Amino acid sequence: MVQTIDKIKALIAENRIITGSIAVLALVGLCSKNWDVFIKSIIGLAGLIFAYFQWQINKQNTKTNVDRLRLDLFDKRIKVYNGFIDIISVIVRDDEIEQKDISIFNLKRMEADFFFDDDISEYGEEIYKKALEFKRVSRKLKSFSGDHESEEYDALYSQKDELGLWFTEQYGPCKELFVKYIGFKVQADK
Repeated sequence: MVQTIDKIKALIAENRIITGSIAVLALVGLCSKNWDVFIKSIIGLAGLIFAYFQWQINKQNTKTNVDRLRLDLFDKRIKVYNGFIDIISVIVRDDEIEQKDISIFNLKRMEADFFFDDDISEYGEEIYKKALEFKRVSRKLKSFSGDHESEEYDALYSQKDELGLWFTEQYGPCKELFVKYIGFKVQADK
C-alpha cells in the first residue's frame, strides 16, 4: 500500500495529473466499500479530464491566434518595406522618378504610421523629401536651356549625383531599420 501511494505521488510530481488522478481513484475504489462514492469520484474525474483537455485546446487556439496575428502584421509590414525598397530601386535603376512613383510611396509611407514606431515614419519622410528633390533637380536638368558647361548646370548635375548616390546607399540602412519589425523568428513552445 505504501509503495502504491509513493507511485501515485511520483506520477503527480511528474505532471501526469490524469494518470495520477486515475491511480488515486483506483486506490479509493480498492480501499472503499462504498461503491457510490467510487462512482461519484469517477464522474468527477471525467469532469476534470474534460476540463484539462479543454484547457489544452484553448491554450493551442490562443497560440494559433497569436501566430495568425503575427503573420498578418508581418504581411502588412513587408508591404510597407517593399514600398520603401521600390522607390529606392526606381531612382537607382532609372536615374529618374515619376510623380506616380512618389505618390505610391507616399501611401506606403502613411501606412507605416500604423504598423511601425516613429523611426520608420521619420525615415519615410526623409526618403519622400529626397525623392521630391531628386525629381525637381532632374526636371530642371531636362529643361535646362543654358550652356551645359556652365556652373549652374554642373551644380544641378552634382546635386542629382549626390541624391542618386544617397539612394544607392539606402538599401543597407533600410533593411537594418526594418529588420527589427519584420524579422520573423520561430519561437519554441513555452
